[in-house]
Amino acid sequence: MIGQVASIAEDRLSELIVFNKPVKHKLNQPVSVEEKKAHRSLAQNGMYFAYLTWCIHPSGGNLYAEGWLSVDAMHENIKCWIKENHKRTFKEDFSTAELNKPEFAEFFNLVDYEYMTSGMHIDTSPFHARYQQFIEWRCYNPNGTFKEFMGGL
Repeated sequence: MIGQVASIAEDRLSELIVFNKPVKHKLNQPVSVEEKKAHRSLAQNGMYFAYLTWCIHPSGGNLYAEGWLSVDAMHENIKCWIKENHKRTFKEDFSTAELNKPEFAEFFNLVDYEYMTSGMHIDTSPFHARYQQFIEWRCYNPNGTFKEFMGGL
């Protein structure tokens, strides 16, 4: 972080940014300002995408047989489903990257129980045991992915 917003004008057209160290900007010099995005923890991200990989994989939930080929496509579909069915829980423009640990746990539980188990009729209970095996496997294969652990696709 190089600085943070200290105040915002009432019309929201200007703001005061306080930097952590002196800057070399000149008066009226155009600058770019980007909002810092929150991120899921790597552990949450890894577990969630391993879960989706397992759900698609033929030796997991076998959604591959129903035409699901992409974890990213499934993730986008899940986000649309959450927006349609859980508006009160998650804001309209939510991003899973912005969820804190309790919010992400709630999101994951909805996906696991309502979307996968009830909606797609997949018994996801074997995933959790399989994921623990993957964690142990990663000790010996530190760069290995869950997809490799599952034997590819």
